[in-house]
Amino acid sequence: SYVFVGDLPSFFLTYYLVDIERKRAIADLQETISRNNELLKLVNLTPLYNLDKKSLQVNLDSFFTDQNMVKIELVEYDGDIHIVRSRHEDVDKEPNFIHSKIIISMDNIKLGEVSTTYSTALIEEKLIESRDKHLFFSSILLLTFSFIIYFVIKHFTSPISRLTRAAEMIATGHLDEEVETTGSYELKTLGTSFN
Repeated sequence: SYVFVGDLPSFFLTYYLVDIERKRAIADLQETISRNNELLKLVNLTPLYNLDKKSLQVNLDSFFTDQNMVKIELVEYDGDIHIVRSRHEDVDKEPNFIHSKIIISMDNIKLGEVSTTYSTALIEEKLIESRDKHLFFSSILLLTFSFIIYFVIKHFTSPISRLTRAAEMIATGHLDEEVETTGSYELKTLGTSFN
C-alpha cells in the first residue's frame, strides 16, 4: 500500500501536466486554424470569382494534407460549385472537433464559404502515449526506490531485532544467550555488552 500512496502524487502530477499540454496543443491547433482560414480566403478568392473549379480542388487538397483536418467543404453561393474532402463520417456528432467557417467575398459580394473541421484525436493520442510513458516510468522508479528503502531499513533494523531477541531471552532466564556483534560501531558495542 505504501507504493500506491507514494505514487499518488506522481499520478496527479502526470494528469496535471497532461492537462497543461492539452491546453497548449489545442491553442496551437486553434492558431493553425486561424492562419489556415486567412490563407483559404486569399488562395480561393480569385478561383472562386473566376469559377475555376480545378484550381479550387487543388487548393482544398493542399490544405487537406493537414492530418488534424477531417473535413473541408467549399460552397459557391450563386453557382453549382460544391467541393468536399472528408476523412471522417460523423464530424458533427463528436465533441472533439473544432469547426470553422469563413466567407469569401470580393467588393462586399459574398461569393461562397469554406467550412473546415479539425479533430483533436491526434493530440489526444499523443497525450495518452505521453501520459502512459510517464506513469510507467514513475511506477518503475517508485518500485525501485521502495525495494531499495526496504533493504536499507532491513539492513539497519536486523541487528536491532537480534539484540531485542537476545534481551528477551536473557529476561526469561537464558543468561548464556550470545549476541552476534555486527552492524555499526554503536550496535557492535551494544552487542558486546550483552555478551
